[in-house]
Amino acid sequence: MQSIQGLVRQLKNSPDTQLALLRGTGLVFVLQVVGSGLLYLLNLIYERWFGTIAFGQFIFLLSWLQIFGAISELGFSQSSLRFLPTYEENSQHSLTRGFLVWSAVVVTLTGTIIGLIAAGVFSIAPQLNDYRNLAPAFMFTPVFALQFLVLNISRGFGNVVLAFFPELILKPIFGILSAIVLLRFSGIPDRMLGISAYTVGVGMVMLIFVVQIITYFRDKLQVRKNIYQPKTWLMYSFPLMGMRVNQVFFQRISTIIIGFMINPSAIAIYAVSERISSFAVFFQRAAVFVFAPLIAPLHEKGDNETLNKYISMIADWSFFSSVGVSVVLVIFSPFLLGMFGEEYLEGQFVLIVLLLAQITHGFTGPAPLTLDLTGHQGLNFKIHVGGTILAVVLHVMLIPLWGIEGAAIALVLASVAQNWLAYYYLKKRLGLNSLPTFTQVLQRRAESD
Repeated sequence: MQSIQGLVRQLKNSPDTQLALLRGTGLVFVLQVVGSGLLYLLNLIYERWFGTIAFGQFIFLLSWLQIFGAISELGFSQSSLRFLPTYEENSQHSLTRGFLVWSAVVVTLTGTIIGLIAAGVFSIAPQLNDYRNLAPAFMFTPVFALQFLVLNISRGFGNVVLAFFPELILKPIFGILSAIVLLRFSGIPDRMLGISAYTVGVGMVMLIFVVQIITYFRDKLQVRKNIYQPKTWLMYSFPLMGMRVNQVFFQRISTIIIGFMINPSAIAIYAVSERISSFAVFFQRAAVFVFAPLIAPLHEKGDNETLNKYISMIADWSFFSSVGVSVVLVIFSPFLLGMFGEEYLEGQFVLIVLLLAQITHGFTGPAPLTLDLTGHQGLNFKIHVGGTILAVVLHVMLIPLWGIEGAAIALVLASVAQNWLAYYYLKKRLGLNSLPTFTQVLQRRAESD
């Protein structure tokens, strides 16, 4: 199986870059489609087994665990992609082992502390009465934090299939199997079954990634002494943590605020619509994953012409694929939503609104990612923080007026603002146009007229 680094080299040297990019994108796309189908099945099973209220509580708690996990990993998952390749290239195996051991220990301790604090807050906060009995589940925070860490390390050095297969395919399978086992043989209260089973799946995937990492670094870890540089690692990792936490929080903001302002049943309906809408961006996510390693080298060479060609290519694929998939999802939405129960048909308008957000995201192309990888990550971070603040304000304003439909509209408006600001500054700062090719043709014709 081809390594990620090998795929990137193929893309750089291929005489037909578009074909090579399409081949790599197609592989990741297939894994995402199968994985999302399994995740849809997992959600359906959990809803059927535990009921709408318990399912909504599960989604609310899972959202917080993912946020606390992102905080607890302290940015090490991103910084590992800088430090570990450097140590490998310079044969600094003591530093490699030191980073792996130190980051794992620190992340585990941080996750445990944050989990204890969160459990205490959820146990006493009067606004969280619907979720108070779930407070012990926050002790799972270290598991989610460590999975974030080992996932990125493994993706940076593994091959394309092994980078995605455990996360996208095995995790929902483990989540389903563990739910069956716990439901039949354990004495865990029903309210804790969903999150417990899902955490087992996360833990199993984490162990698979750990085995991959140990296998990859096996020869390099045969050193007698670890070298630690905590100050250097922390100074680089902390800013990355801010970007990571903001990203995860923005993705979960609707379910969190709905949980505070409405009820668990509303979370369940919204979450299912959101999950179905994510089918529209599979190809975009796959293409961005394959394309991302090419951005920085082309920018450093000053080859903006080639870089702009790649960006437009991704925008073309993203926009047209998201439009086509969205049309199919709208047509089959009564079936996809109705599988969860009649009450979930209330989420049809939410689904349509969220699909519009996905189409807009595809239309503006990989502008945010390009800003990040061309030295403008500070600007992109400000854009995203501003978008998150806008999203919170809009959710608080619109949910009392229109319920979960208001939440969807709020998220769409904030997403559109983020994406268009990123596009504007990408064009202003770098002269790059991330819109689809047909819009650029129309722009040139309009200018010539």
